[in-house]
Amino acid sequence: MTALRGRGRPRAGKDPAEPACTQRERTPLRGAFVGGLVPKAVAVCLLALVPFALDRVAGEQKRLLIVQDGGGAVRATTPSDVGDNGKIKCLGAGKRANSHELNALGVEYQQSARYDFAEACYRAALRKKPDFVVALFNTGTLRLAVGDDKGAIAIFSEVLSVQPMYASAHYNLGTAYYRLGQERQAAASFKAAVEIDPNYVHAHANLATVLHLQGDLDGAKKHHQESIRIDPGFADGWMNLGNVLKALEQVEAAIQSYTTATTLKPEYAMAHYNLGVAHMSSGNHVAAVESYRQATKHNPRFFNAYYNLGLSLQALGQLEGAIKAFSNATAKAGGFAMSAYNNMGTVLDQLARLPEAIQAYKTALKLMLDGDATSSSVIANLYSALQA
Repeated sequence: MTALRGRGRPRAGKDPAEPACTQRERTPLRGAFVGGLVPKAVAVCLLALVPFALDRVAGEQKRLLIVQDGGGAVRATTPSDVGDNGKIKCLGAGKRANSHELNALGVEYQQSARYDFAEACYRAALRKKPDFVVALFNTGTLRLAVGDDKGAIAIFSEVLSVQPMYASAHYNLGTAYYRLGQERQAAASFKAAVEIDPNYVHAHANLATVLHLQGDLDGAKKHHQESIRIDPGFADGWMNLGNVLKALEQVEAAIQSYTTATTLKPEYAMAHYNLGVAHMSSGNHVAAVESYRQATKHNPRFFNAYYNLGLSLQALGQLEGAIKAFSNATAKAGGFAMSAYNNMGTVLDQLARLPEAIQAYKTALKLMLDGDATSSSVIANLYSALQA
């Protein structure tokens, strides 16, 4: 590092470069940094897989439908869509449609995020055939699609009371439990799914994810390996296996796993990011820089990757590049931005651009005072710069 005119060198911020995960996907994978240019923590993200199975008719091959929480927009209804009982009708169904046809129509509506019509069709199918388990099952998937996880649990539990060997119902039940943070129940459901169907790729993957959250790394490794044995082209499985291997401190194996994920899916920003983290932890900042750049290429709002990119560039002495990376990272709110400004200040200080460094430290201090984050290094760095 460049000498700083007779005073102590600035210290990097304390905040970790956290991954872009949901709250339930954040895992206790953070290790303490040791100051200087190395980040205070590098978190590796578990990418939880929560697709749910959607069956057209009994006996047909199950289909996977990946739906985001909250669902999509539903077309506005018209008076012709509503029946005499005030409920939405199964639009497009003929008067003589049988239960299987009604269920299939419900699937089509659900896949286009027209959930009110889908529910009407499933309801109509169950009126035609009250013991039609597949229509009841799909009603459960609809509850998942609209974010009603408790409702989904009730429905899938009813399905399993009738067909206890229905692997997809166990899997979807596990998905609902997982989204509610009930990890023990989720693990039991995913385990039941793979016991019934040993080749159920996503059930192995989600069971592994939950076991990782519970600290059972060997169990997680086993089921991730099983998922990619069944489907060698499963990029998510390779990425998540890398997370487990890194947690087991098998860094070189983790690097190979992440690399396979990025080869299978070049646009996989999270896998590139985690590969960068693994390279950084092994001291290979040159390779880390390339991985973080790939992550930001495929996700221009990946602030965590910009932050770690700045750290690696700073470690390599590429200070102008580090300033740009930290500047991009400051767009993320809260304590993360505070740490990015603080680190940007240290680089500006190294370049003897003291007024800009002081401004960066002041911005970091303001963010610290405005929020809940605290950092002694921000105060120390600002004080040191003002004394120069």
